Order: sequence, then structure tokens, then C-alpha cells
Amino acid sequence: AMAHADPGAAIAYLRRAFVEPVPRHERTALLRELLRASILAADPTVADELGVDLLAELVVDPETLQTSADDLAMALWYTGRTQEALSVLDRALSAAMARGDHDGALRIEVRRIALSLVPPTEALRRLKVFDGQVAPDSFAGGVVDASLAWYGSLTGWSASRTSERGRRAFSDERLIRALQHDEFVLTTQVLGLLY
Repeated sequence: AMAHADPGAAIAYLRRAFVEPVPRHERTALLRELLRASILAADPTVADELGVDLLAELVVDPETLQTSADDLAMALWYTGRTQEALSVLDRALSAAMARGDHDGALRIEVRRIALSLVPPTEALRRLKVFDGQVAPDSFAGGVVDASLAWYGSLTGWSASRTSERGRRAFSDERLIRALQHDEFVLTTQVLGLLY
């Protein structure tokens, strides 16, 4: 159902899957799918209705945390559990940095900055860590350029400096295509440059 862009149907199928006992490794995969479907359906309480504590089940190991962090943080944030959402992102960010996964860490950091509403100067400080750590012509490089241009425009960067970073970020359609299913980051950071 998710492959056909129908998160509501996916939720119905996944609810039925939880009626029967599920082996642990399958349960984690089902929980991640349920979480993703609930975010896309704008119904982050689906797991609660099933009596599932997503926070307890999806942060048990670094790999599961890493693959679940974005959606888990959004579900927590949407339900008013902001500090828990930020804690999940902090843990995932630390794990990614410890592994040397700068691309993954950047994606988490961008979400964390947006959720925590840090001042633009602090956002710039946190994002500059990634400038030069990711390949400039990669997706992550585009995120760095777009994010630095956005926050730079709010902190007194010159128009030429801002537009240079913005042009580089959007030199092809890769950034928009890659973020089309991440409307939160897309709308809070990237699309701001287009206005």
C-alpha cells in the first residue's frame, strides 16, 4: 500500500499484522513501516492506539535508531513530546558522527535545528561543521549549501554570497527530488530560498 502512496491502507494492513505475535526482527521492520505510514497519513498516534511504545522499541540499537530517527522524532514532535524528539535526534546525531557518517549526521542536524528553533546564528554555527565534510556535488553538499544560504540570508550574508550557495544547491533537481518525501525539511529550510 505504501508503494502505491496510500498510507491509510498501509496502516490498516500493519494494524492487522500486530494482531498476531511477530518475531522481533520482523516486528522492528513492521514498526518502522507503521511509523512511516502514520507520518505520511498525518496520524502519529497510530502506534499508541496499538499499545506500542515506539520510543522504547526503536532506539534499542544504533542501527535501528539511525533508520528510525527522522520519523520517530517527527511523531514525537507532532504529539507534543518535543524534548523526547530532540533527544532521539541527539542520540542519532552522535551515533552518525561516531561512525563518520557525515551525510547522515547532516540530515539529522538539519531536522534538529528546525525542530528546536535555534536562532539563525546558532544554526549557521552548527551547519558550518559539515561544510567541507561532505562532497560539494552530493545530496549532502546540496543540503549544506541550501541550509547555509537560508540561514546566511537571515544573518546578514551578502546577496551574492547567499545566491552563490543557493545556486550551487539547486544546480540540478537532485535536492528537491531527494527531499520530496521529507516535506518538513523541504519546507522549513530549502523552499525558503525560493521565496
